[in-house]
Amino acid sequence: MKLIEKPSNRILISSNLFKMKKYLIILFLITNLFQLYSQTTEQEAKSFKIIDIKVEGLKNSNKSSVISYSGLRIGDVISLGSDVIPKSIKSLMDRGLYSDAKIYVEDIENKNGATIIINIVEYSRINDIKFKGNDEFDNKDLDKEIVVRIGDIANPYDLLRSSNKIKKKYSDEGYLFSSIKYLIDKSLVDTNRVDVTFVITEGPDVKIGNIYFDGNQKVLSSDLKGSMNDVKEKSWWQFWRSSKFDKTKLAKDKEKIVEYYKKNGFIDAEVLNDSITINNLTGRADVYISVREGKQTYLRNVVVLGNVIYPSEVIERRLEVKKGEIYNQTQFDKNLSGNEEQSDIQSLYLDNGFLTANVQKMEDRIEDSVDVTVKITEGPQAKFRYISIAGNTKTKDKVIRRELYTYPGDLFSRSKIIRSLRNLAGLNYFNPEKLQPQINPVDATSVDVTYTLEEKPSDTFNASLGISSQGLSGMLGVTFNNFSLAEPLSGGAGQILNFNYEKSAYGQTFMFGITEPWLFDEPTTLGSSISFNTYSSPTSDYSYQSYVGSVTVGRRLRWPDDYFRIDGAVRYSNNHVTSSSVSNYTNGDEFTIAINFSRNSIDNPVFPTVGSKFNFGNTFAVLADAKYTKHEISTDFYSNIFNVSETMPVVFYLGFNSGMLNVSGDVNKIQPLTFYSMGGSGIGGYNTIPLRGYPDSKIGTYLNNSTIPTSKVYVKANAEIRISISQNPIPIFFPFFAECGNAWENLDKVNIFNLKRTVGAGIRVVVPGVGLLGFDYAYGFDKDINGQVGGWQTHFQFGR
Repeated sequence: MKLIEKPSNRILISSNLFKMKKYLIILFLITNLFQLYSQTTEQEAKSFKIIDIKVEGLKNSNKSSVISYSGLRIGDVISLGSDVIPKSIKSLMDRGLYSDAKIYVEDIENKNGATIIINIVEYSRINDIKFKGNDEFDNKDLDKEIVVRIGDIANPYDLLRSSNKIKKKYSDEGYLFSSIKYLIDKSLVDTNRVDVTFVITEGPDVKIGNIYFDGNQKVLSSDLKGSMNDVKEKSWWQFWRSSKFDKTKLAKDKEKIVEYYKKNGFIDAEVLNDSITINNLTGRADVYISVREGKQTYLRNVVVLGNVIYPSEVIERRLEVKKGEIYNQTQFDKNLSGNEEQSDIQSLYLDNGFLTANVQKMEDRIEDSVDVTVKITEGPQAKFRYISIAGNTKTKDKVIRRELYTYPGDLFSRSKIIRSLRNLAGLNYFNPEKLQPQINPVDATSVDVTYTLEEKPSDTFNASLGISSQGLSGMLGVTFNNFSLAEPLSGGAGQILNFNYEKSAYGQTFMFGITEPWLFDEPTTLGSSISFNTYSSPTSDYSYQSYVGSVTVGRRLRWPDDYFRIDGAVRYSNNHVTSSSVSNYTNGDEFTIAINFSRNSIDNPVFPTVGSKFNFGNTFAVLADAKYTKHEISTDFYSNIFNVSETMPVVFYLGFNSGMLNVSGDVNKIQPLTFYSMGGSGIGGYNTIPLRGYPDSKIGTYLNNSTIPTSKVYVKANAEIRISISQNPIPIFFPFFAECGNAWENLDKVNIFNLKRTVGAGIRVVVPGVGLLGFDYAYGFDKDINGQVGGWQTHFQFGR
């Protein structure tokens, strides 16, 4: 290869030259510039043709790939001094496969052309990935973070990215001083490959110490600390609170601080900066947050413009603001649009067909006051055109459509779409996380809606199991929740067919029933069941058996709202009693009429996050031997406290139950199943009310120290914090609960200050096709009927 060098030209201009005439200087400069141009032109005019391309240094790559990456082709003509070769080298290096690449030209003086030689140095492929020094996280956790895998190229860029992602994971968990580096070693198994080891120095686990604020003059530091959700000072007794420092959570809490200021009229407030300092005495991280408050503002006036359909008074009522008070900007914005209760102005229009309605806010500052103008562009009203269903492979369309509140021709309503989704989730036929409506506006006045569904197993094998000092109690059964009498093999008609067998230490129950929830395609429920019950007392020779048949009918109501329903039942039982020691009990018939009022607005039957349930039941025993009335009430409330993540809601549950039995005839003709007992998991062979932390059926009053209950009144209350860790494909959640309750012989003996208390925790797993699997570990603080403190009790549950 001939080396062509450019001659070096230097132009020297001394101070004497400036004394020469101007034209001599100009002539001198032109002459030198022309010489340089001639030399450059002569060199660039030389070119060569590529007649062959060779590749050196191949290990894992193939020749054709390298040539393709270079962009060079046999037959190309390359001019010396062009950027073709540098571009080829850059193209090779951009692939991330090579640590070095060079291109040589061979036989450049050959008249037929020159040969290109591409010399590459390849990165090795990864044979194994190891982690060293990790105690906080196991290898599986770290493996999810890295971006390289076995068989990949050991590219320094990807290895550095992986190291940074590991460092971020440690930093998010409070290990702010962790360091990660990677080592590359020749593999002992394959000499052409390498082993990559991520060496981790975790450093100390940084925990939150004190939180200090700077710049807050009108708002107390304690109030600002209270506005923060996650980054909090931890006292020694707050065992449930995490004290790890998390930069991500601090960033979210800074937004909470600003939100708190805006709620209190400081609409210009901002967090200027934050920093942490490790306290040498405590070893904890003290957090310093600097804020700028600005002026506290008051709402002076509100003006509504553009509203034609709704008067300004209605709009201002929804804003829920009063002139002259502190301007709560956060709440004002939520009441414009985005209110969780859907009572905002945007929802007012969206629920009445105004799909394109637009609500905007403009603020005008006058010193410490704010004038707000709400501008509304209403637009035309839109109607539902087509309501489509997609994804249902088993459930018939009519079963789905009868749960919908959206009908073709009706005005568009977002709340009706949300209600329809809630009803579909309540069927428990579909995956609630996949219930997604597709809203497709056709034009300004019509919209199509498609409900996209994903079927899930709804037929269940039910099993309940309770273990106590009294022995094993349980239930076994099969429930077809989406059955079809017309097509029993395929199902999908929404009918319910169930068979249950319950066995306790004292007796057993067999039950078979069928229910049609929509009779004649109306929201009317019709069902019937038959059952057979036996009982034998372990403390006496008392035993009985009964044959029971019942018919139920119910209907969903539209008043006070369409969450209400009414149900009625007619029940007949024939009872046979055998006893020599309890001679007062006699054989007899029982005929009851039951009327039940209920309201159910929960969003999910498996793991409710919002809504409530209310039930008021009344039973009247007439016409036969047993004569009594029974009144029961129950309420359940669910509220989503916060979300750890999108799939990990934390829910607060509060429940209350009470029942009372009034006997108007001979008490000895009323069978034991009618009375109340309490304790355990609620599987005790009687009308047993669960109260974890105590053995089954060990709370209440009993006949002559036997196991025959005589309690006519009971009260129970319970509160739970439920933490979901998974909703799809298998719902899993942890309940942390506190309960109290008792059962008394009659109303005169009721003492609400004498309630049996218990606390505990458990786990629930809902397995498709099987039902709920549960485990509870609870502690009872008080004594049962045997005078024994409940203590620690274990309760296993299946299907309940």
